[in-house]
Amino acid sequence: MVFARMIGASFERATCINLTRHPYGQCESLMRIGLSLESACRWYNDVARMMADLSQSGAIGLRFEDVVTRLMETCDELYRSLGVRWSEDGSSNSRLSLMAPVAWPTWASRTGRSSSSAQTKPRTKIDASVLGGERERPSDRAIWNLTGAAATRFSYTVSGVLPGVT
Repeated sequence: MVFARMIGASFERATCINLTRHPYGQCESLMRIGLSLESACRWYNDVARMMADLSQSGAIGLRFEDVVTRLMETCDELYRSLGVRWSEDGSSNSRLSLMAPVAWPTWASRTGRSSSSAQTKPRTKIDASVLGGERERPSDRAIWNLTGAAATRFSYTVSGVLPGVT
């Protein structure tokens, strides 16, 4: 975001993509790494303001919650916005080939240490129920009080996302 204008000037066909997150999840993450409630909320508001400015310049908005809960639909929407298509290799599941599981080296094989299993599969599905926990913490009201004005610019509400907004 800080370099968006410079990137836009250097690459005329560049498109900025704003990946937003509800302030509960974002601020709680920042607080887990040591920021105070006030500092985390100030960070959220500052970044949200920069994203809102970029949105006025044509940036495409994506919500983290949509990426996690509606991955394929969100990718479809993003690709349409960018004017690109999924792979057209002729296979009936060409869209799904983007999500095909691949073998990833385990920590032991990446570090050169011995391991009985040199390969593991990555997680191919994210449990969307983890998002529900973002509305159950006592700091939620305090976070919303400090970030709500910024979050509503991206269709967030105190309880999640505005109905019917994708």
